[in-house]
Amino acid sequence: MVDAPTTVPTQTLQVAEILGISLEQAQRIWNLASEKYNACMKKRFSEVGVRRRINNTNPFMTAVRDTKTVEKWAYLQVLSTFFASEEEAIGHLLEALAKECHIGARPPKYPDGLDYEVEKDNSVTGYQVKSGKDLNSSTKNNLSVTSNSVKEKYQAEGKTFNCIAASCYGRKSTTSPPSHDFTYLSSREFWSQIGNNNPSFDYKIGQVLNLICAEFHREIKDVLAPELCTRLTQEALPLIGNPDGTLNLEKLFRQVNG
Repeated sequence: MVDAPTTVPTQTLQVAEILGISLEQAQRIWNLASEKYNACMKKRFSEVGVRRRINNTNPFMTAVRDTKTVEKWAYLQVLSTFFASEEEAIGHLLEALAKECHIGARPPKYPDGLDYEVEKDNSVTGYQVKSGKDLNSSTKNNLSVTSNSVKEKYQAEGKTFNCIAASCYGRKSTTSPPSHDFTYLSSREFWSQIGNNNPSFDYKIGQVLNLICAEFHREIKDVLAPELCTRLTQEALPLIGNPDGTLNLEKLFRQVNG
């Protein structure tokens, strides 16, 4: 159990309890969530402009979906913005949480594309953390070049170096053949390593995200998204709509395709 003074917020105590970390770390995690999730989502929603959303609309998809009203068009635009923005924000937050929770994590001494590194017994391990599951060929090649470069620099200091690419979620589907100088970890392997070999640490991270992001997620879904939908509908109506609020598909095609 975490012994805490009464001045510590209950939710901060819960984060410390779930992850088995200090109150100071738990508070930093709350701050990271505010920066990487709350602030990021608010910024993305405040920047959603009607012209940009119209230009990014695929009018052929709109025709297929038989979108009848400008309001429905606006709703679909807000929905796509919500999901894309949230996935990006959670990805950045997971990467930040990995650095915060990994014991001994520090900024890379040779920051050639690695996110952080850990040193133990004169051996350094560098991590590149991905929010997605797979590495494309270009990323693999670049990471191998980075690994070789950093390895040579640490060898000059009398230290060994290992490079790890890690996924924030998903099973391991990317391989790291002998020609590539790095090790690829699945999500569960990665979070287990961060959580001092706890095979359920990924689940604990999920519990914490639910605890610290759920309230703001509801605010976005219940308040910000409807407000944005209303604004987009009003601004888009003279551009792609009819006076009765129905969507004018031909006007949409002309706005998008010219």
